Amino acid sequence: MISIPHIQKGETGSLSFAEKNNSYSRSIFFLYAIFIAIGMGIIFIRLFQLTVVRGKYFSSLADQNRVKEVIIEAPRGTITDRKGKILASNSKPDMYSKNLRIESTRTYYQSDAISHVVGYRQTADENDLENDPCVNKLILGDKTGKKGIEQLLECDLRGEHGKKLIEVDAHGAYKKTLSVFQPKHGENIKLAMDLTLQETAYDALGKEKGAVVVAISDSRGTLYNKEGLDWKKCWDIKNKKGGTVTSSKEGEVKHRDTIYEMKVDVLIPAAGSDVINDKNVKRVKAKVVVEGANIPMKPNHEAILHKKGTLVIPDIIANSGGVISSYAELQGYSPAKMFKLVEEKIMPNVRAILKTMDAKNMLPRDAALKIARDRVLKAKK
Repeated sequence: MISIPHIQKGETGSLSFAEKNNSYSRSIFFLYAIFIAIGMGIIFIRLFQLTVVRGKYFSSLADQNRVKEVIIEAPRGTITDRKGKILASNSKPDMYSKNLRIESTRTYYQSDAISHVVGYRQTADENDLENDPCVNKLILGDKTGKKGIEQLLECDLRGEHGKKLIEVDAHGAYKKTLSVFQPKHGENIKLAMDLTLQETAYDALGKEKGAVVVAISDSRGTLYNKEGLDWKKCWDIKNKKGGTVTSSKEGEVKHRDTIYEMKVDVLIPAAGSDVINDKNVKRVKAKVVVEGANIPMKPNHEAILHKKGTLVIPDIIANSGGVISSYAELQGYSPAKMFKLVEEKIMPNVRAILKTMDAKNMLPRDAALKIARDRVLKAKK
């Protein structure tokens, strides 16, 4: 026999189990609706935050992904000798290049006779970037002067980078150029030295015999050998990239300023100014100092050396070959004839200076200036 469940009749005559089921369904539906509303609200709030509140930020990010900045290297200043012969110059940047850095290539035209003066560049290291003294600061990937004029006048030669804004696609490929900011060229530098004279002197020194070179110095140190050095080998070592005479195995390495205090017959300061100064002038032991550089010491230091018996040949006569060689070049003389003319002009004048110095009890520089003034006054009569 089949049993039938008890169904209670409601007060209104309806069946109560149907009403309970409908109430339960409505509760579930209401909860779902709340969850959906909350979810939609969260999505809407997030969408509002992304598009309105932080819209500019994300727009900027999108532009950064779409727009790339290309560095345009500033052409470095040109270095020339006193007659305008180019020793170092830069190529113009290729503005049509699609690389993310447009380089300006540096080319050196000088021979070995002058490379130690001009110097060279190399990629800036961490120390260069942190201790850059220039207004237009170095950035990662830049090259900076490491020797000679390239290092000494780095801030003048450097110039200021430009930039190019380009649009790229989703893969980073170039699409088009948006704008270009041109770089500023570095300052051109004209040296007082004469390339032709330097090369002629370099060749001539290689053939001369007699004196023995016992010490050579550069910015990194002094190389010394009392038996003598092969200066041409030292020159070749020096002219290698990053080279220094102290890399030679032919002698003992000393501090760079030691050379000014060595007991030698002839000392030739031929690079920087004021290398003989208050600190070391009393320790100079050379019998003769020939001022190959401009102002390697001040007149008062020349007087101190003169007083203790050291003969100082002043720069106004010792390195006057540049002026003489300029005249020779204008006359169309060959290098050999020009070098002979330099010798013919300088040697008699040095003798005249020494004679006046002894006769008038004067300093060599004062004697040279007296001779020059007397000749000018005589020519005006």
